[in-house]
Amino acid sequence: MAVNVSQSSPGNLQAQVSGSTVPGGAIGSAPPIAVSWEARTTQRSSQTDATVSRPITDKIGRTIIKNGQLRELQQNDTLTLSTTTETTLIAAGGAGVFNDITDLIISNTAVMTGTRVDIKDSTGGTTRFSAWIPPASTIPFSFAGILKQSTANNAWTATLSGAVTDIRITALSEKTA
Repeated sequence: MAVNVSQSSPGNLQAQVSGSTVPGGAIGSAPPIAVSWEARTTQRSSQTDATVSRPITDKIGRTIIKNGQLRELQQNDTLTLSTTTETTLIAAGGAGVFNDITDLIISNTAVMTGTRVDIKDSTGGTTRFSAWIPPASTIPFSFAGILKQSTANNAWTATLSGAVTDIRITALSEKTA
């Protein structure tokens, strides 16, 4: 459907849009009104305050309306620890990229020994999350929102308070700019 509009003087343009308004699944007498959304596989650039933002879909056309990120910007990382050495859990994201944690799943396979797990948002940095993990247990932690990384392009690390047989950590995170 082609529409030509012209206006000879400045002011507000008033236009009437016509198209099918019948319920879904029914056959209408006019073509439907098309609504375009932007398909994305990458994060678009930040926009300035009060500007128009187009709705987005994934590359198949599924609407992205959620607290979170596009699939391509979500990641799962795993780490197995048995000593008190600070170890990288999530690698640095690159210049200007934050890796914000949405969920942690921590398992302790030790039968007799519990330990504290400290999660830091940079090597040698500030502890952002600590949890006591009892022996022979798995504990999921889901954050209401996210566990924010304070500085871009830093690695998240994990440290144990004491050596154990085996601590397994799964971190679910999303890249943001």
